[in-house]
Amino acid sequence: MLCIPLGACVGLIAGLFGLGGGAVMVPSLTLLFLWQGMNANDAVHIALGTSMASIVMTSWVSMRQHHAKGGVRWDIWRQLLPGVVCGIFLGTFLVFHLDGRYLSWMFACFMAYVSWNMFFSVRFERHHHGLKRWHLLTVGSGIGSISALLAIGGGTMSVPFLRWQGVNMRQAIGTSAALGVPISCLGTFAYMMFSNHHSEAMGLWGLVNIPMVLIISGVSRWTVTYGVAWAHRLDEQRLKRLFAVLLMVLSLNMIYVSSG
Repeated sequence: MLCIPLGACVGLIAGLFGLGGGAVMVPSLTLLFLWQGMNANDAVHIALGTSMASIVMTSWVSMRQHHAKGGVRWDIWRQLLPGVVCGIFLGTFLVFHLDGRYLSWMFACFMAYVSWNMFFSVRFERHHHGLKRWHLLTVGSGIGSISALLAIGGGTMSVPFLRWQGVNMRQAIGTSAALGVPISCLGTFAYMMFSNHHSEAMGLWGLVNIPMVLIISGVSRWTVTYGVAWAHRLDEQRLKRLFAVLLMVLSLNMIYVSSG
Protein backbone atom coordinates (compact mmCIF):
# COMPACT_ATOMS: atom_id res chain seq x y z
CA MET A 1 0.00 0.00 0.00
CA LEU A 2 2.91 2.35 0.66
CA CYS A 3 3.81 2.06 -3.03
CA ILE A 4 0.66 4.03 -3.95
CA PRO A 5 1.77 7.43 -2.54
CA LEU A 6 5.32 6.64 -3.64
CA GLY A 7 4.10 6.12 -7.21
CA ALA A 8 2.14 9.38 -7.09
CA CYS A 9 5.27 11.32 -6.05
CA VAL A 10 7.38 9.59 -8.70
CA GLY A 11 4.94 10.54 -11.47
CA LEU A 12 4.84 14.20 -10.49
CA ILE A 13 8.63 14.38 -10.26
CA ALA A 14 9.06 12.65 -13.64
CA GLY A 15 6.74 15.04 -15.43
CA LEU A 16 7.78 18.23 -13.67
CA PHE A 17 11.56 17.81 -13.63
CA GLY A 18 12.39 15.16 -16.25
CA LEU A 19 13.59 12.73 -13.58
CA GLY A 20 12.72 9.07 -13.62
CA GLY A 21 12.08 9.17 -9.88
CA GLY A 22 14.79 6.71 -8.88
CA ALA A 23 16.43 9.17 -6.51
CA VAL A 24 13.19 9.10 -4.51
CA MET A 25 12.38 5.42 -4.96
CA VAL A 26 15.73 3.85 -4.06
CA PRO A 27 15.98 5.34 -0.53
CA SER A 28 12.25 4.81 0.07
CA LEU A 29 12.21 1.19 -1.10
CA THR A 30 15.42 0.44 0.80
CA LEU A 31 13.84 1.66 4.04
CA LEU A 32 10.70 -0.34 3.26
CA PHE A 33 12.65 -3.57 2.69
CA LEU A 34 14.71 -3.01 5.84
CA TRP A 35 11.49 -2.46 7.80
CA GLN A 36 10.26 -5.81 6.50
CA GLY A 37 13.35 -7.54 7.92
CA MET A 38 15.50 -7.93 4.80
CA ASN A 39 19.27 -7.61 5.28
CA ALA A 40 20.84 -4.36 4.13
CA ASN A 41 22.74 -5.70 1.11
CA ASP A 42 19.71 -7.43 -0.41
CA ALA A 43 17.47 -4.47 0.43
CA VAL A 44 19.67 -2.05 -1.52
CA HIS A 45 20.09 -4.33 -4.54
CA ILE A 46 16.38 -5.16 -4.86
CA ALA A 47 15.48 -1.49 -4.31
CA LEU A 48 17.81 -0.57 -7.19
CA GLY A 49 16.30 -3.16 -9.54
CA THR A 50 12.70 -2.33 -8.61
CA SER A 51 13.35 1.39 -8.98
CA MET A 52 14.91 0.98 -12.42
CA ALA A 53 11.96 -1.09 -13.68
CA SER A 54 9.46 1.42 -12.29
CA ILE A 55 11.15 4.22 -14.22
CA VAL A 56 10.26 2.66 -17.60
CA MET A 57 6.62 3.74 -17.54
CA THR A 58 7.15 7.22 -16.10
CA SER A 59 9.97 8.01 -18.52
CA TRP A 60 7.94 6.83 -21.52
CA VAL A 61 4.82 8.81 -20.62
CA SER A 62 6.82 11.89 -19.65
CA MET A 63 8.80 11.75 -22.89
CA ARG A 64 5.66 11.51 -25.05
CA GLN A 65 3.94 14.40 -23.34
CA HIS A 66 6.99 16.66 -23.43
CA HIS A 67 7.45 15.78 -27.11
CA ALA A 68 3.83 16.75 -27.82
CA LYS A 69 4.60 20.19 -26.36
CA GLY A 70 7.81 20.58 -28.38
CA GLY A 71 9.95 20.04 -25.29
CA VAL A 72 12.43 17.41 -26.59
CA ARG A 73 15.66 18.25 -28.45
CA TRP A 74 15.96 15.06 -30.50
CA ASP A 75 19.17 16.26 -32.16
CA ILE A 76 20.92 16.35 -28.79
CA TRP A 77 19.24 13.10 -27.73
CA ARG A 78 20.69 11.27 -30.74
CA GLN A 79 24.17 12.62 -30.04
CA LEU A 80 24.12 11.53 -26.40
CA LEU A 81 22.49 8.13 -26.95
CA PRO A 82 25.59 6.07 -27.98
CA GLY A 83 27.48 7.15 -24.86
CA VAL A 84 24.45 6.55 -22.66
CA VAL A 85 24.09 2.98 -23.94
CA CYS A 86 27.79 2.24 -23.35
CA GLY A 87 27.55 3.73 -19.86
CA ILE A 88 24.52 1.61 -18.93
CA PHE A 89 26.38 -1.62 -19.70
CA LEU A 90 29.42 -0.41 -17.77
CA GLY A 91 27.32 0.64 -14.78
CA THR A 92 25.39 -2.61 -14.53
CA PHE A 93 28.64 -4.57 -14.79
CA LEU A 94 30.12 -2.61 -11.88
CA VAL A 95 26.99 -2.56 -9.71
CA PHE A 96 28.11 -5.46 -7.51
CA HIS A 97 31.81 -4.57 -7.50
CA LEU A 98 31.65 -1.10 -5.94
CA ASP A 99 30.68 -0.12 -2.42
CA GLY A 100 27.18 1.31 -2.61
CA ARG A 101 27.69 3.51 0.46
CA TYR A 102 30.60 5.38 -1.09
CA LEU A 103 28.68 5.77 -4.35
CA SER A 104 25.73 7.20 -2.44
CA TRP A 105 27.89 9.77 -0.69
CA MET A 106 29.64 10.79 -3.89
CA PHE A 107 26.38 11.22 -5.76
CA ALA A 108 24.78 13.07 -2.86
CA CYS A 109 27.65 15.56 -2.91
CA PHE A 110 27.28 15.91 -6.68
CA MET A 111 23.56 16.65 -6.39
CA ALA A 112 24.21 19.21 -3.64
CA TYR A 113 26.76 20.97 -5.85
CA VAL A 114 24.43 21.05 -8.86
CA SER A 115 21.57 22.26 -6.65
CA TRP A 116 23.65 25.19 -5.39
CA ASN A 117 24.66 26.23 -8.91
CA MET A 118 21.16 25.99 -10.36
CA PHE A 119 19.47 27.79 -7.46
CA PHE A 120 21.83 30.75 -7.71
CA SER A 121 22.07 30.63 -11.54
CA VAL A 122 25.82 30.11 -11.55
CA ARG A 123 26.94 30.20 -15.19
CA PHE A 124 24.79 27.38 -16.52
CA GLU A 125 23.13 29.68 -19.06
CA ARG A 126 26.38 31.34 -20.12
CA HIS A 127 28.04 28.42 -21.88
CA HIS A 128 27.04 27.70 -25.46
CA HIS A 129 29.93 25.50 -26.52
CA GLY A 130 29.33 23.08 -29.35
CA LEU A 131 30.90 19.94 -27.95
CA LYS A 132 32.68 17.48 -30.21
CA ARG A 133 31.38 13.96 -30.75
CA TRP A 134 33.88 12.38 -28.33
CA HIS A 135 32.89 14.91 -25.66
CA LEU A 136 29.26 13.90 -26.01
CA LEU A 137 30.24 10.23 -25.94
CA THR A 138 32.08 10.80 -22.67
CA VAL A 139 29.23 12.80 -21.12
CA GLY A 140 26.66 10.24 -22.26
CA SER A 141 28.75 7.41 -20.83
CA GLY A 142 28.93 9.17 -17.48
CA ILE A 143 25.16 9.74 -17.41
CA GLY A 144 24.45 6.13 -18.40
CA SER A 145 26.88 4.49 -15.99
CA ILE A 146 25.85 6.50 -12.92
CA SER A 147 22.18 6.06 -13.82
CA ALA A 148 22.63 2.27 -13.98
CA LEU A 149 24.65 2.14 -10.77
CA LEU A 150 22.14 4.18 -8.78
CA ALA A 151 18.96 3.13 -10.68
CA ILE A 152 17.94 6.66 -11.62
CA GLY A 153 16.66 8.17 -14.86
CA GLY A 154 19.68 10.45 -15.22
CA GLY A 155 17.85 13.78 -14.95
CA THR A 156 20.03 15.00 -12.08
CA MET A 157 22.95 14.97 -14.55
CA SER A 158 21.43 15.52 -17.98
CA VAL A 159 19.29 18.56 -17.04
CA PRO A 160 22.23 20.58 -15.60
CA PHE A 161 24.44 19.54 -18.54
CA LEU A 162 21.85 20.67 -21.08
CA ARG A 163 21.37 23.94 -19.20
CA TRP A 164 25.14 24.46 -19.30
CA GLN A 165 24.95 23.98 -23.06
CA GLY A 166 22.40 26.77 -23.36
CA VAL A 167 19.23 24.65 -23.73
CA ASN A 168 16.22 26.29 -22.08
CA MET A 169 14.86 24.67 -18.93
CA ARG A 170 11.71 23.15 -20.43
CA GLN A 171 13.58 21.53 -23.32
CA ALA A 172 16.30 20.34 -20.94
CA ILE A 173 13.65 18.59 -18.84
CA GLY A 174 11.94 17.07 -21.91
CA THR A 175 15.20 15.84 -23.43
CA SER A 176 16.20 14.38 -20.07
CA ALA A 177 12.89 12.50 -19.91
CA ALA A 178 13.56 11.11 -23.41
CA LEU A 179 17.02 9.91 -22.33
CA GLY A 180 15.37 8.17 -19.40
CA VAL A 181 13.60 5.75 -21.77
CA PRO A 182 16.70 3.85 -23.05
CA ILE A 183 18.34 4.14 -19.63
CA SER A 184 15.41 2.53 -17.84
CA CYS A 185 14.71 -0.16 -20.47
CA LEU A 186 18.29 -1.38 -20.77
CA GLY A 187 18.90 -1.02 -17.04
CA THR A 188 15.80 -3.05 -16.19
CA PHE A 189 16.88 -5.86 -18.51
CA ALA A 190 20.28 -5.97 -16.81
CA TYR A 191 18.85 -6.02 -13.28
CA MET A 192 16.45 -8.82 -14.24
CA MET A 193 19.39 -10.94 -15.39
CA PHE A 194 21.07 -10.81 -11.98
CA SER A 195 20.35 -13.77 -9.72
CA ASN A 196 20.30 -13.79 -5.92
CA HIS A 197 19.23 -16.14 -3.14
CA HIS A 198 15.87 -14.34 -2.91
CA SER A 199 15.00 -15.14 -6.53
CA GLU A 200 12.64 -17.91 -5.47
CA ALA A 201 10.56 -15.43 -3.45
CA MET A 202 7.13 -14.60 -4.85
CA GLY A 203 7.13 -11.56 -7.12
CA LEU A 204 10.88 -11.32 -7.73
CA TRP A 205 12.42 -11.55 -11.18
CA GLY A 206 16.15 -11.23 -10.68
CA LEU A 207 16.45 -8.07 -8.58
CA VAL A 208 13.05 -6.65 -9.61
CA ASN A 209 9.95 -6.87 -7.41
CA ILE A 210 7.25 -7.17 -10.09
CA PRO A 211 4.15 -6.41 -7.91
CA MET A 212 5.74 -3.21 -6.61
CA VAL A 213 6.70 -2.17 -10.14
CA LEU A 214 3.12 -2.64 -11.34
CA ILE A 215 1.68 -0.55 -8.49
CA ILE A 216 4.23 2.27 -8.76
CA SER A 217 4.00 2.37 -12.56
CA GLY A 218 0.21 2.33 -12.57
CA VAL A 219 -0.09 5.26 -10.16
CA SER A 220 2.77 7.29 -11.67
CA ARG A 221 1.27 6.83 -15.16
CA TRP A 222 -1.67 8.90 -13.95
CA THR A 223 0.18 11.62 -12.02
CA VAL A 224 2.93 12.26 -14.58
CA THR A 225 0.38 14.14 -16.73
CA TYR A 226 -0.01 16.78 -14.04
CA GLY A 227 3.75 17.14 -13.68
CA VAL A 228 4.20 17.78 -17.40
CA ALA A 229 1.37 20.34 -17.41
CA TRP A 230 2.93 22.24 -14.49
CA ALA A 231 6.36 22.16 -16.13
CA HIS A 232 5.00 24.11 -19.13
CA ARG A 233 3.02 26.61 -17.05
CA LEU A 234 5.47 27.66 -14.37
CA ASP A 235 7.90 30.53 -14.79
CA GLU A 236 11.28 29.18 -15.99
CA GLN A 237 13.27 30.80 -13.17
CA ARG A 238 10.87 29.45 -10.56
CA LEU A 239 10.97 26.01 -12.17
CA LYS A 240 14.75 26.01 -12.08
CA ARG A 241 14.80 26.91 -8.39
CA LEU A 242 12.20 24.26 -7.59
CA PHE A 243 14.44 21.76 -9.34
CA ALA A 244 17.42 22.93 -7.28
CA VAL A 245 15.47 22.56 -4.02
CA LEU A 246 14.41 19.05 -5.03
CA LEU A 247 18.03 18.08 -5.71
CA MET A 248 19.08 19.32 -2.28
CA VAL A 249 16.31 17.32 -0.59
CA LEU A 250 17.30 14.20 -2.52
CA SER A 251 20.94 14.77 -1.61
CA LEU A 252 20.16 14.95 2.11
CA ASN A 253 17.88 11.92 1.82
CA MET A 254 20.60 9.88 0.15
CA ILE A 255 23.12 10.84 2.85
CA TYR A 256 20.63 9.79 5.52
CA VAL A 257 19.96 6.40 3.93
CA SER A 258 23.63 5.64 3.23
CA SER A 259 24.50 6.47 6.83
CA GLY A 260 21.85 4.14 8.20
